[in-house]
Amino acid sequence: MVQTKEEKAAYHKAYYERTKERDKEKRNARNMVWTSEERTAYNKAYYERTKERDKEKIKARTKAYKQTPSGKKSNTLNNWKHCGVIGDLSKIYDERYIPSTNCEICNKEYSSTRDRHLDHCHETGLFRQVLCQNCNAMDNWKKYI
Repeated sequence: MVQTKEEKAAYHKAYYERTKERDKEKRNARNMVWTSEERTAYNKAYYERTKERDKEKIKARTKAYKQTPSGKKSNTLNNWKHCGVIGDLSKIYDERYIPSTNCEICNKEYSSTRDRHLDHCHETGLFRQVLCQNCNAMDNWKKYI
């Protein structure tokens, strides 16, 4: 049987009135209002349930990221910030640090990437130059100035 527009509207209105209270209770149970203490307790319990499972995933993902070029760059820049170097560190990293193959003072070629160090002023935090480990540790570069 085909209903007219008015009959359909009347049916829906009656249905809504019949189910309004029942649905209201369901919605309230589903979207119950939590106090901040209840929410905090729930979040802590959830964190404890998932912590061990997620810990290994996060550890593996972090380890893989640190092996990528962007992960290495991010780690280096964070170390520089921690040491107090200021300025456009990303630009310094890309334009001076990575292309550097020789010490800027003694002109000694770096045997590995671990020999390359960023020199900065400890008072102002400004970048000065890229040095080998010996020049950086012993401040040998001051003899050449």
